[in-house]
Amino acid sequence: MEAIELLFTAYFMNCKDERCAQDAFSIYEFVRASEEEITARLP
Repeated sequence: MEAIELLFTAYFMNCKDERCAQDAFSIYEFVRASEEEITARLP
């Protein structure tokens, strides 16, 4: 998930869409901060 959000961030930066790039990076930061909780909920 982290890699996908970083790819989206780079893509939107390349498209010069700062809002979408920032949104993608915010999601990346959330996933990274929540990694333990997300992993604990997996079967």
